[in-house]
Amino acid sequence: MTEAPTRDEKFRAAGTRCARSGGHLTFWRRQLSNSTVCPDWIHVAHPKIFYKYATSSTAIIVLETMRLRWSSPLLFDDPAEFKRMPRFEPSIVEAAKTFPTTIVHAAIGQYSIREKDLSSRSRALLGMIQLLIKSGTNPAELIRELEVAPEFSDKKSEDILRAFFNSEFIDTARVVCVSTRFNNDALWAMYADKFKGCVIGFRHIPELSTPFLAAKKVSYSKHQPVAGSGIDFLLYGDTDQLRRSIIDSVCFTKRHHWADQQEWRVVTWRDEESETRFTDYRFYPQEVESVTLGMSATGDTELHVARLIEAFYPDCQLYRLVKENGSKNRVRVNLRGT
Repeated sequence: MTEAPTRDEKFRAAGTRCARSGGHLTFWRRQLSNSTVCPDWIHVAHPKIFYKYATSSTAIIVLETMRLRWSSPLLFDDPAEFKRMPRFEPSIVEAAKTFPTTIVHAAIGQYSIREKDLSSRSRALLGMIQLLIKSGTNPAELIRELEVAPEFSDKKSEDILRAFFNSEFIDTARVVCVSTRFNNDALWAMYADKFKGCVIGFRHIPELSTPFLAAKKVSYSKHQPVAGSGIDFLLYGDTDQLRRSIIDSVCFTKRHHWADQQEWRVVTWRDEESETRFTDYRFYPQEVESVTLGMSATGDTELHVARLIEAFYPDCQLYRLVKENGSKNRVRVNLRGT
């Protein structure tokens, strides 16, 4: 018959499981797959107007159909979209080396932790440490017993995240990218046919829960974004804060060389649309605040857009971008009856 494990053996096993932390990753699939277009954790001071850059033909289709295209990141210009995984600072490997000292010092009151927020494993381990110390075990001995080589590395966490995002997350994601400026030269050149296209301005309508209320600003950086602290990950596990940070890191950060776009975006997930790479969602006509024609937009484009505004968008103004004294400004184009 196999002997039952001793109290010290149970303690070492619990410490090994906690320090290796392999069980904390299940939250990513659960949390990320349940995200919505306007999560209740978004509390950002929003600009009043967001601008969508488009070629003249696309802008006319948008205005005719009252639909705006939301695309999978697989269609974006940047091949790294939604593939730049976050990191921990300090790393999980570094944190695992200091975890035994941290948890033991917390047990004897020499390190401050949020005990009520501990993961179930960390809480159980802390309780065992406190019992052992009360029974006379030397804290230094406990630290030595807990020193194990972590099986769960930072690369493994990155690989697991990337596998999830690549397998199903990207296919069901729908993103619309906008700007807070109507005169961004980089966006005019890239998305509005080198000033031949248009910029459509959208306003927020809170009582209609319009999606741009959930827009978040994109951050740009040279290095991988930091999702959180490795020691916090080992202590507290899959917290709401960590989940939010991972989503932000993957969906709302880009490499620094895209910074001239000054982008904001809204992200939603639609499992039922995984077979397609985009969806055209309807918007309310009162959301459209303005249309700005590029400096090189043709007279036919202006006439077509003006007729659509007069027919369907009573709260919309029409402008044209002009260059005066070396700077770009927009001037209002009078519509019939205005």
